[in-house]
Amino acid sequence: MLWVKDGDSVGPQVVFALAVALGVPACLAMLWRARSEQGVWPSVVLLAGGALWSAAGLAMTMTPDVELERQIYAWSAPVFGVAAAAIVWQALTMTGRRPGRSPWLVAALALEPAVMVVVAAVPALTARLARVGTGPDGVTHLVNGPLVYVHTAVAGGMAVLGGALLVAGRSRVVTGHQGRFAVAALAMGAPTAAALAGVALVRDPVLVVAAASAGYVATIAILGSRLVRSRDLGVPLGVHQVLGALGDAVLVTDASGIVAQANPAARAMLGRWSPDGPEGKHWSAVLTPELAEALRRSGTVTAPDGTVLDVRTTEIRTGRSTVATVAVARDVTELELLRTQLAEQALRDDLTGLHNRRHLDQVLGERDLLGGSTTLTAAMVDIDRFKSVNDRHGHAVGDQVIIAVAGVLSRDLRADDVLVRFGGEEFLALLPGAAVDDVRDRAEEWRRACSALTVVSERGPVAVTVSIGLAQAEPGDDADDLLRRADAALYAAKRAGRDQVVGPVTGGGAA
Repeated sequence: MLWVKDGDSVGPQVVFALAVALGVPACLAMLWRARSEQGVWPSVVLLAGGALWSAAGLAMTMTPDVELERQIYAWSAPVFGVAAAAIVWQALTMTGRRPGRSPWLVAALALEPAVMVVVAAVPALTARLARVGTGPDGVTHLVNGPLVYVHTAVAGGMAVLGGALLVAGRSRVVTGHQGRFAVAALAMGAPTAAALAGVALVRDPVLVVAAASAGYVATIAILGSRLVRSRDLGVPLGVHQVLGALGDAVLVTDASGIVAQANPAARAMLGRWSPDGPEGKHWSAVLTPELAEALRRSGTVTAPDGTVLDVRTTEIRTGRSTVATVAVARDVTELELLRTQLAEQALRDDLTGLHNRRHLDQVLGERDLLGGSTTLTAAMVDIDRFKSVNDRHGHAVGDQVIIAVAGVLSRDLRADDVLVRFGGEEFLALLPGAAVDDVRDRAEEWRRACSALTVVSERGPVAVTVSIGLAQAEPGDDADDLLRRADAALYAAKRAGRDQVVGPVTGGGAA
């Protein structure tokens, strides 16, 4: 049996004993969670503080020495301040802040418990925390002094501040984690609410501590119901964390165009060409005209540093009014480069690196290339007796011959000239702005350079010659007409003995 100082102590003793019996294992369980889960250390402090507070209350009811009872009461007071600081710390942590990074905040939270330690250590101040009174029955007992109300107001105010932060923080986290704030507010606010009620309603320090311990038992019940099954006191996932984890830049502007929020990716992206942060400024002040236009209409835009951005804009509307605009910008520079490379590869011949027939079709599809006053000459080039080269020396040597001829033809190309591998051993050169007579000398240079090529195989040197057919676009021609006449000129060169330049010829057709 517990020793009872007087009959009125039985009820508080039961509360204190229950709080200690439940609080110690609950504290150990929460301490175990703190090894692997961030954000629960304030809960460990709160549970440990509640257990100490209740143990102090139990000791107060068991001692017959009223002066010792006053000392126990005084030294339990800082625990209440520490618990209140833990509530504020927990609220700041759950709302995405990092209180440990602010020395001023840490000092402010530690101030009240530190002051109460001084009060407990100085007898004159301890006497003003709790004084000894004598009841009608002549029995001495403690009565709350004026410092209790000051202490309760300050520590209780800290706890209320923590609760307010938890309530406000619900709107800044993802929906599935909002319940964590309700659990935290109930669990951490119960001892504070009970202690405040005790100070307001009774003058007996034992009953004040008993009220706080009763709230502490409620805290244990709330946490115990979820201690194993969930992580309701862990750091919730805030909207700012979700936005911060995104690699895409997210820029939120209000109805007047003021930037309300920019995630880290947006600040980093804007920081490349805007030295100041974007929040609080009009979007036109932090975006280039091109980006501003993209913000209005969505689309792909090139930033000042050459970055290619894919911008998608969504309006948030209430009724018929737009209340905010969310712009998401993704860096697609590498993707655009890859797309360009793939598109270019699709238009290139793998063996020679020259453009292919697909590119030729695109060029010939341009109306201004063949129409009107633009002079255009086509030169069709074919490697002579190429089949025999493959048959005698092998396809690998044949490929070397094709590459060598492509190298000759691609020398001194003008910006507007188009050279394609037409197919197999055939090449086609389109020469805008050049009449056929001007091209003839150039074609002769190609022919002579090809005949001077040296390609060596295991069976000896390979003789390389080419035949070239020329044709000039005429009024009313389409692409097929031009190519047909160039092809006819080529086969005329073949029939005339090969290794020569022929054209233009009248009519068309292949031999």
